[in-house]
Amino acid sequence: MHHGRNVRLLAALVGAACNFEDSNTVVVAGNTNGNVTAASAALTEGGGMEETSADDEDSGGDGGVAASSDDSDGSGEPDSTASSGEVDTTGEVDTTGEVDTTGGDAVCDPLLLLAMTPGCVPGTAIESAAWADAFCAQTFGAGWIWLEHHQQGGWYVEGTWIDDHGIGERGWIHVDDQPSACYQTDYGVTWVRAALPDWQCRADCWTTIGLEGPEYNPQDGQKCNSYEGDTPCDYCRPLICARP
Repeated sequence: MHHGRNVRLLAALVGAACNFEDSNTVVVAGNTNGNVTAASAALTEGGGMEETSADDEDSGGDGGVAASSDDSDGSGEPDSTASSGEVDTTGEVDTTGEVDTTGGDAVCDPLLLLAMTPGCVPGTAIESAAWADAFCAQTFGAGWIWLEHHQQGGWYVEGTWIDDHGIGERGWIHVDDQPSACYQTDYGVTWVRAALPDWQCRADCWTTIGLEGPEYNPQDGQKCNSYEGDTPCDYCRPLICARP
């Protein structure tokens, strides 16, 4: 009687060993670091145990081990995230469609468009601010006006230039409460486009680029002169136009 029980026990142990050899268990060696799931190595059709290495640049030789057949939630079923074969991109891919503004070219304010007229205009030809507004509208379209010193408070503006014309050049602007336009005095006030490499979005006063020489009248020898004008009116400069 005891002999029969021993035979049945031996048969059960042999059967369990056979079932283990036929199972499909994958062990992925390497530190997945939460970025690549353990099931990036697929199960083979031949059965048995297959060992592969996870390709992880951040592993640093840690040699961590993860198994795709883990029962991580206690349900008795393998963790679906480990067997999907998908790559975890959490926190690594921007799917918002927004432009990354950290580094690279500046992303300029689209609420103010800026442009320099293709041809220059002698300061003596500017009859009034209304005349220059009409010139800008004729050149670029409805809504374009001649740039005024106080468009965004004073001394500079930031917007989006519609083309590459005039980089590093000075252009005529006007000041609505000072006699610094060529229809008022012998000098007109000028601003420069993109005076510094990190000011790609600007037109500004804060530079003496293009104002060197005894014929010019920069303020304090340091910048444009929004009070008296800085450039002789018989000089030819483009107009700086804006569309708010």
